[in-house]
Amino acid sequence: MISQRIGQAVREPGAKEVDFSKLTTFGWEYFYFFKPGTPRATICAFIRASRNNCGRVVRYEAVPSTHVALFFGLNGNLTHTELHALANGEFDFDLPPDGISKTAAVFRIRRSTSAGGERVILEVK
Repeated sequence: MISQRIGQAVREPGAKEVDFSKLTTFGWEYFYFFKPGTPRATICAFIRASRNNCGRVVRYEAVPSTHVALFFGLNGNLTHTELHALANGEFDFDLPPDGISKTAAVFRIRRSTSAGGERVILEVK
């Protein structure tokens, strides 16, 4: 699970950045994420999946409020998808239309403490 690996990497003592390419074991050249509340239909349109096929890939009606949906692709094909818990790191940047390339998927780690506890925020380097 990439979400768990991200969470472990950002909580390493002294960690200042996280490189997604070092956390994955499958092939990919870009990744994309969908924010909490994004409906399945929006995701299906983005990945160009038919309604029948999309239900097998996206098994939720909308991205849960405590997660983002991660999608990794290679040569125009989806290679991995999973829900990423915001507790393991929140993304604080806007995605380019084609997602983030593997070489650019290195993020600064910023920590923020509030009444709700510590938040770990990932920013484009």
